[in-house]
Amino acid sequence: MRERGSSVELWRERARDYRRLAVICRSKEPRDVVMYLAIRCFDVADALAQLDDVPHHIAQEVLAAQWRYRESQYRTSALACPNADAREEWLTLASRAAVIGQFYEEH
Repeated sequence: MRERGSSVELWRERARDYRRLAVICRSKEPRDVVMYLAIRCFDVADALAQLDDVPHHIAQEVLAAQWRYRESQYRTSALACPNADAREEWLTLASRAAVIGQFYEEH
């Protein structure tokens, strides 16, 4: 099991990754979503840094479920998107959300 401090840093690094991804997104809608994810990742890092009384395994389960839900939302958006480039960007977001969800399921 990871220490809470290392989880905080992982969330901050994920936020920085999302910022970098937003810079290269060609379509406005996925770019806005990626920037939103960067902000939310920083929020999660800040919240985890302040959590001392919540058991680690409960926080992990909640976070995993939230990221799996986001994954399904992004895949649904990809299916509904008429633009091939934007569809590919939605699928990239879904894949990243799946990776984060899996991380929290396993840790």
